[in-house]
Amino acid sequence: MCMAVLVTNKHQDFQHNMQIIRAFLLECGRVQAVLNSTVLQTDQEDHLIALLHAAANKSGGNISVRQAPAYSSQSQGSVERFHRTLMGQVRALKSQLQQNYDTTIHSQHPVMPWVRHAACLLNRYAIHSDGNTSFYRRSSKYNKQPLCEFGETVQHMLPTVKVLPKLEQRFMPGIWLYRQRHSNQRTSHRHHQQGDPSKNHQETTTT
Repeated sequence: MCMAVLVTNKHQDFQHNMQIIRAFLLECGRVQAVLNSTVLQTDQEDHLIALLHAAANKSGGNISVRQAPAYSSQSQGSVERFHRTLMGQVRALKSQLQQNYDTTIHSQHPVMPWVRHAACLLNRYAIHSDGNTSFYRRSSKYNKQPLCEFGETVQHMLPTVKVLPKLEQRFMPGIWLYRQRHSNQRTSHRHHQQGDPSKNHQETTTT
């Protein structure tokens, strides 16, 4: 299993990033895993060490933090290989989005934080040497839920639909971004202009 998150400010996002790590440990079944120890490995960066210690302390269970030896690329080999795979997937999503909307996606583009979808795709669809996906290894079942294309313009139902007058519109156009890992909820950004995800109205809807 893997996860990815865009970090814009290490110190301001500390609590948020810690919660993401805890959620990932829960998804992997490592929270309160007393029969087998869980080791969180990081490099020598002080911020990452503090972040993992905070996540381990909050999660409980048999979780420890280990630092990789300095200047030892072999000890982080699997991590570096995953980084290459992840960035390849991110570049593929970016290229597809640029082609679909005839626009340029830069590193500060509003859609970039949602590249976490790349990790979701790898978990559910990348086939390992044993012929299984990471999702199947974790849950012993195949992912059969349909997905929209990343950045696709979709119609989504308003969360206030039950209180709207009968003649009011129930669906609005939006940009499909992400599906929640623990449920079938989808996340989209409402927008008012067709053709460019950078012109979204900044309102996130989860359905």
